[in-house]
Amino acid sequence: MATKTKLVRVPGTTTNITKGIINYLNVRKNCFAFRVNNGGVWDPVRGTFRRAARAGISDIVACVNGEYLSIEVKNKATGDKMSEAQIVFSGEVVRAKGRYMVANDYETFVAHFEMIYNA
Repeated sequence: MATKTKLVRVPGTTTNITKGIINYLNVRKNCFAFRVNNGGVWDPVRGTFRRAARAGISDIVACVNGEYLSIEVKNKATGDKMSEAQIVFSGEVVRAKGRYMVANDYETFVAHFEMIYNA
């Protein structure tokens, strides 16, 4: 008799969560989203890394129905935490009347997004 195997849901990688959110937003009406590359760029002349973007900038920048939305992806499966620079950036977005969201996984992001935007 064959042994039954239990299916275990493997958490998505941070990269896959980010790609999924961007794809989800870009197929929606009145949405545009892209990933911000915030890693350093190697400068061979200086022999060091140059900052590619502002410290703390979110992983995803989006426009939803004319509103600025900044999304930071922090994978709950890996225990990612926001840095001080990311906390400062989130406060600046909110003070400027934009929206800031932290996405811990794809499914929770979609549910939260649909609740906020009545989608």
